[in-house]
Amino acid sequence: ILQMSGSPPLPQWPTEHIQETFERSLNDSDAKSIGSESSGQRYCVLLSTGALCPVHIGHVDMLVRAKVAMEKNGYTVLGGWLSPSHDSYVSGK
Repeated sequence: ILQMSGSPPLPQWPTEHIQETFERSLNDSDAKSIGSESSGQRYCVLLSTGALCPVHIGHVDMLVRAKVAMEKNGYTVLGGWLSPSHDSYVSGK
C-alpha cells in the first residue's frame, strides 16, 4: 500500500483474529508443512462487499452459510469481513 510521507496512517484490516485462529489451527493439526499437499490443510478468509446499508441479519447469515459450505469442502475458515462500499456508491442506491 502506498502512503505519502507526512500523511496520517492508513487504517489496517483487523487481522489479529485471523492470525490467532490460524495459529490455533496449526497447534491442533499434525501438519508438518503449511499448505503442502501432504498436510491436507486448506485455509480461507471470507469477504463480502457491497452497499451493506444497513448491515442486517441477512448479511451475517450469508457469511455463516459461506463458512458452513467452505468447511464442508475441507477448508478451515480463518475469519470473515463485511466490507461496506464507500459513501458515493451507497448514496446512489
